[in-house]
Amino acid sequence: RKGLAQYHNPTIRQFLEKYTKKAVPSCSTLRRNIPEIYTEIIEGIRREIGNRPIWMCVDETTDATTRYVANVLVGVLCKDGPSKPHLLMSRELKVTNNSTISQLILDALVFLWPGQRNEDIAKKFVVLLSDAAAYMLLAGKNLKGTYPDLLHITCLAHGLNRVAETIKSLFPLANQPVQTRWGTWLIAADFYAENLDRIKHVVKELDKTDAACIKNAQNLLGMKSLQQELACLSANFTFIAQTITSLEDRKLTLMDSLAAIDSVKKRIDVKNSDVHKTVMAKLDSVLQKNPDFHKLCEISNVLTGKAAESISVNLSPDVLAAMKYCPTTSVEVERSFSMQKAILTDRSIAFSWRIWRKLSFVITSWEWMKVLF
Repeated sequence: RKGLAQYHNPTIRQFLEKYTKKAVPSCSTLRRNIPEIYTEIIEGIRREIGNRPIWMCVDETTDATTRYVANVLVGVLCKDGPSKPHLLMSRELKVTNNSTISQLILDALVFLWPGQRNEDIAKKFVVLLSDAAAYMLLAGKNLKGTYPDLLHITCLAHGLNRVAETIKSLFPLANQPVQTRWGTWLIAADFYAENLDRIKHVVKELDKTDAACIKNAQNLLGMKSLQQELACLSANFTFIAQTITSLEDRKLTLMDSLAAIDSVKKRIDVKNSDVHKTVMAKLDSVLQKNPDFHKLCEISNVLTGKAAESISVNLSPDVLAAMKYCPTTSVEVERSFSMQKAILTDRSIAFSWRIWRKLSFVITSWEWMKVLF
């Protein structure tokens, strides 16, 4: 059985009813209710956002069947606190490039504000967040042709992870841990630095003839250069992992986010060594390639009372104030893919894209309600 027809399976129904403590609706009821719930969610998003200024975040992933799936998230810019993110559009892309991403964002804006002119949308579409892929940068450049005052920001957490990757290449012995999240190998390096003697003692007791990996681990742990690399990493660079985590906090203000980046700059002291100079050069390169990072800095200065004769940002005072809680990472769209993991599988291939899209909205909205409330 495929798609929603699986719910006719008595074993599946019995399992769901046992562990959810609820009656499982029929397949026809699900087909009828999902579109209704989807419509209710979309109308709720439109009512909540209204005509207020927004940030929009876009990213794409590849599902288990190698389809390109792109998500567009939207949230209100508000001076009183961070806004709730909303999944606005989820679409399969035949190919991922600047044209398809640009069109996706344009379609999302029309979907959010149907019937409104580009001149009116331009006053409300303030911030675009994405990663730093070349096609994303070009898509942002294309959109500025229609929305000239748009601020395009690439994810600061992703940028720091690229710095961490540069650090990783400079320490070949200490960069072996498996990485599952941005910068986690730095946390592992800190752990090994603190517990190296105990780890060596345990591994030494293992029989190296049992497996090649044991022999390799024993040889690696016996190298003096490993100890030196771990010491240097722990003393100078592992704090970057904590900074990446702090940037993922949705309650962070714009000023706090930029202060975190400034702190990283100050702690990477280029006077120490060529390694520090290489890392600082990478950080500078990442920030310089972030299209409107300098404008974020100008806005932060305005909001903290550091007056300037002129700024390059063409925003009204109320919108500038609303930038106080502007997000600086694309973490929310990454979270949306995680929430969709149950349907980004080869088992969901039987769903029509129309049903898949609406089901993803229902699942994502429900997961965010549990997280935020």
